[in-house]
Amino acid sequence: MGIQVSSSRVQRYGEALVRSGIVGKISEVHTFSNKNWGDDKPLPDAVDPVPAAVRLGRLAGREHAAPFKSGIYHPGEWRRRVGFGTGTLGDMGCHIYSPPYRALKLTSPSRSPHTARRPARRAGPPRRA
Repeated sequence: MGIQVSSSRVQRYGEALVRSGIVGKISEVHTFSNKNWGDDKPLPDAVDPVPAAVRLGRLAGREHAAPFKSGIYHPGEWRRRVGFGTGTLGDMGCHIYSPPYRALKLTSPSRSPHTARRPARRAGPPRRA
């Protein structure tokens, strides 16, 4: 996972300021992302031939693979597709949680409340129990 700004001088300086105590005691951290690009629309009905170089079962990593549709999941669009990737939070979470995590030397969270829009009803093959 690439967190491109984690080694930047500005971010490391900000983390050092927090660790030095100059900003005071921090008891709560809030993060956000202004992106809303997760895609939970129903899966498309159309199917494209799977390119020879793609091993769809490994790529999808699911109990059942959805049909291959060029430009919908591949090459990087799967990240935004709820059910393949994790939508906005999964894609941006590593970036927005990294600065406070590193600055405060945090471990696992004790709770993680969130707000999000309700996903659309998923079409496509049913999940196995």
